[in-house]
Amino acid sequence: MGRIRFNTKYFMALLVGAAMFSCSDDALMEAPEVMEQNEQKEVATLIAGLSKEDAGSRLAYEIQENGKIKMTWIEGDKLAANALQGNQYYPYEFNLTSGFGTNQGTFQCASSIMSGDYNWTIYYPGKSITNEQNWYDVSYVGQKQTGNNNVDHLKDYHSVRLPIGNVNFDNTYIDFSGNNVDESMCMKFNLSGFVESVPTKIELMYINPQGKYESCFHTHNYLDEHDYVWGNPNDETVSRMTLLLDDFSSTDKLTAYMMLSNYPFAVMQGGKFRVYLTTSNNNNYSKYYCDVAIGRNVTLEGGCLHSISCNTWTEVEAIDGFDDPDNGVVVL
Repeated sequence: MGRIRFNTKYFMALLVGAAMFSCSDDALMEAPEVMEQNEQKEVATLIAGLSKEDAGSRLAYEIQENGKIKMTWIEGDKLAANALQGNQYYPYEFNLTSGFGTNQGTFQCASSIMSGDYNWTIYYPGKSITNEQNWYDVSYVGQKQTGNNNVDHLKDYHSVRLPIGNVNFDNTYIDFSGNNVDESMCMKFNLSGFVESVPTKIELMYINPQGKYESCFHTHNYLDEHDYVWGNPNDETVSRMTLLLDDFSSTDKLTAYMMLSNYPFAVMQGGKFRVYLTTSNNNNYSKYYCDVAIGRNVTLEGGCLHSISCNTWTEVEAIDGFDDPDNGVVVL
């Protein structure tokens, strides 16, 4: 799957374009200070967008006929931009002014941008992420999907960080699909073949070639190498990620999406993903698991949409309070 990146939202001032998650990959198959009053630019403009040939492989929030997801700008979208000079950050906010309902948007900053040499970083969504610490504080715990094949919840967990260096904001084109972007990844679950019932929960785990559950899922955004001038990352990892399922009808197949941290993690040939599915039938809960073998060494990248398909299930009995893989206890 390559290194896909959301092509996050399009940045700045007057013109910008966007659409998120840039690649499609089957993981298994293969209080800042005010700027000093120096010279000002009255209008700040950046143009950003996706190339037409890539647009079909981006992750967005609209399911298309080919099963992929497309993202479009909606009213109220914002981008945050931080200028770094020395150890000081200066924040700016850019608002979507045109391009609603499309993947090409125009963003405008109400404040004048100071001229000079600064290292800029862009964040999405600008409504909740306005600086580096906010980006590190994004948590992927507590996700819930409402309804089968629904992607609405992704917007609450999708985040993008793009360092762009020094720019002059004069119709500069910004590429949100390149390797320099740090953004969430997404796991798509295609589950079928279980006893018809109401799905209530999906849990994802990775078992390494030695047969041990591995704590490989970051609960927050994280960077390996970074000068933490501003922001203290949370490097907590767990062996189980959970997606609650709400408002599902009784079914024997489902499509679900779980957003994961930007941080890439490696899975090895001979290992396997284990998917647990909890279902309810007249308030009688059952739990099943399905193992998917990993045929080659692969690194799951941030910014990508990965896929897992399961159709062969084994029913298990989980004893409340004892199924605790992070502490070495798994009850089957």
